[in-house]
Formats: sequence, structure tokens, C-alpha cells
Amino acid sequence: MFNKIKNVASILATGVFVAIFKPESALDFCKMTYDLIKDRGLDFEYVPPEDYESQNVKKGICILGPEKVGKTSLYNFLKSENSSGQTTVHEYKEFVYNIDKNKSIIIRKGIDIGGGTEYIHRYYEKMINDKKIDYCFFVFNAFKYLKDEDDEYQRHVRARLQFIFNKNILDKKAIIIGSHIDLFDADEKAEIAKKIKESTSDKSYSTLLTNEYLHLLNLNNEIALKTFFELIFTP
Repeated sequence: MFNKIKNVASILATGVFVAIFKPESALDFCKMTYDLIKDRGLDFEYVPPEDYESQNVKKGICILGPEKVGKTSLYNFLKSENSSGQTTVHEYKEFVYNIDKNKSIIIRKGIDIGGGTEYIHRYYEKMINDKKIDYCFFVFNAFKYLKDEDDEYQRHVRARLQFIFNKNILDKKAIIIGSHIDLFDADEKAEIAKKIKESTSDKSYSTLLTNEYLHLLNLNNEIALKTFFELIFTP
């Protein structure tokens, strides 16, 4: 019995060393430890650390949409920066977003593209179907969408949604964000989602605008953004 305890102590000491000096290998070591200890006659159930994956997970994102809808505002919030909106293509480096005090997510390096129509065919399909991109966001100005008198903006947004729907070969979840909801009168806000859905009810891409995928946000409200990304990034 003493030898078993001695062997286990030796293995666990190695585990402490790995956790401190090579944390990225800690989970693999835990699994290996389980096999070694079981071989030595001590039977127990191995349970991986609950938060390990969520604390070290690496994900890719893309944020698409027309001009002046808040795409860069979302990047700024995630990166805790205050850069100006992009009209061209801007590369960003890998960064860490803290979901809450105990969880974080590593966002892979990527690009922030402008909202001009010239970027639709050049980037949308490629980014949507990139296997390293896990979350696809599409942002549009919900106020302008419902208030534009000649429907030009509404047709423009619909065309982009149709393109995303058609080109989403990998059938990824597209997260649709209606921004600028702070511009609506208080008595109008309850009807925003309903009116947006009604405007596309006869379209094939209407499935992109269900309650599960459509989110209405004031991008100037940091509490609302924090709650939103916690919902999206928490499994």
C-alpha cells in the first residue's frame, strides 16, 4: 500500500510541475495520470477540470454587415479598444476576451472588413465557410431598416442575408444583430423583432431571423453587450 501511495505522490508531483510550467499540457497529463494510477491498482473515476476547456478555448469570429452599423464597435468592445470604423480591411491579432471572472475565450487573429458592397463577393463566402471561424455575426441598423421610407436599405440588408443563406455551405449558425435600437421610441421597441420577421416571412432566409438567432442591441450599452457575449460564448 505504501508503494502505491509513493507512486501516486510521484505522479502528482510531476503534475504540479506540468501545471505550473506547461499549463497547455495539463489536461493531457491528467488523462495520462488516470491511466497510470489505474494500472497501479488504485481505481477511481477521472473527471476533467470543469472550467479547463472554457478557460483555454480558442475560437474564430467574423463580423459582417453594411457600413455604419456598429461592426467595429463590437470589435472594440471585445478587445477593450477604441479604434475608428473600417472602410477597408484591417487585420487584428489574436486576443483574449474575458467572459466573466472565471472564464475567458481566445479570439483567433482575423480581419475586420468594411461594409461596402465590394467586400460581399470578395470576403463573405470565404469567411463564412472558413473552418477556423466559429461565430459569424451579421449586423444591420434595425432603426434604418424599419424607418427607411423608400425601402432601399431594407432591400440592401435582405440581399446580404440571402447571400449569407445561400453561401453558408457548412451550415454555420449565423448570429444576426439589429443595432441602433436606442433610436426607437419606448412604445415601439416591443414590436421591432416582430416587424423585422414579418418583412422576410416569405423568404428562404427567414430562418436566420428566428428568436434564437436575432438579437436586438444598443451597441453603446456595455452591460447589454456583456450579457450578449456571455450568452453567445458560454456553451
